[in-house]
Amino acid sequence: MSNQSVGDLTRALEQAQSVLSGVAPSQFSDATPCAKWNVKDLSNHIVGGAMMFGSVTRGETMPEMTEIADFTAGDIVSSFDAAKKSVLAAWQEPGVFERDMVFPFATLPAEIAARVQLMEVVVHTWDLAHATGQVESLDNSLAETVLTFAGAMIPGSSRNVEGEPFSVEVAEPDSASPYVKLAGLMGRNP
Repeated sequence: MSNQSVGDLTRALEQAQSVLSGVAPSQFSDATPCAKWNVKDLSNHIVGGAMMFGSVTRGETMPEMTEIADFTAGDIVSSFDAAKKSVLAAWQEPGVFERDMVFPFATLPAEIAARVQLMEVVVHTWDLAHATGQVESLDNSLAETVLTFAGAMIPGSSRNVEGEPFSVEVAEPDSASPYVKLAGLMGRNP
């Protein structure tokens, strides 16, 4: 992962933490553009995902998940901060770029794994920001960066109307913001 990629991931994780800190418990049951999750579920997914990324990047074997943790029951921002620091420290370990990284869904070379992490964080941060009225605070350059590679990473065979794992792409006009274009690429209907 290049210094620029580490910088992008750092900025994306910091942005996610900022959005998480702006979520009110009264919003937990609100819908998000990610159809299968409400605000509470998505918040938990963002924290759990960051924890998984740290483990995967360190080369740890992922334990089988039988139950989803509820990070919203505690200090979710502190939980995310610890996960963020873990991910970024893992990308600084010697030899990290020579490893293949084993995710629950695939084994990927380090550079592709970094892009998956960045895409996941940026897209779900937009989902959460959109659901909680925080879109104006987002850094458009992060969405622009993800747009440069995201389309090539999602094979057409993984898109379907059920959204598992990706929904059918929603065409957005050229004049749309980078986040709206990215949301459409991911099958969201902003």
